[in-house]
Amino acid sequence: KTELSTGQYLEFINTFAPMSAQLAEDLRPASWGGVVDPNYAFGTRYRLQQGVPQADLVPLNGISWRAAAMYCNWLHNDKTPEHWAIQSGAYDTSTFGELPDGTLTDQVTHSPDAKIWIPTLDEWTKAAHYDPHKNGLNQGGYWLYPPTSHTAPVSR
Repeated sequence: KTELSTGQYLEFINTFAPMSAQLAEDLRPASWGGVVDPNYAFGTRYRLQQGVPQADLVPLNGISWRAAAMYCNWLHNDKTPEHWAIQSGAYDTSTFGELPDGTLTDQVTHSPDAKIWIPTLDEWTKAAHYDPHKNGLNQGGYWLYPPTSHTAPVSR
């Protein structure tokens, strides 16, 4: 329903980034309201950016699909602070790989029993454009533009 915020992701990344330098790198967003905590001496840990109002509410930008899948696994497993909790649940990270031709082998469809998952394109399209009463009571349909419009948004 809303973007993933820095505050929500900070709890996740600080649970797993200290476990390995590779995880710290793989999970780090391109931009967010967090920065490396220079006072932490046992691997990588993050804190909110000082001087940024409501840094905990800054949306994440630029996390990989794999990092998002691991975040979903962690939520699926009730935020358990163990490495296994990011390896399976919504997605099986043992499938994450790449063939010699560059094709990814990742499980891209969530597991049937997943509690939390990354929306598919169809799910996202329906959430953004479908209105169950667009054409009258209980007569659903799709709008061209969210939320509920056939008129293109105007940028200012």
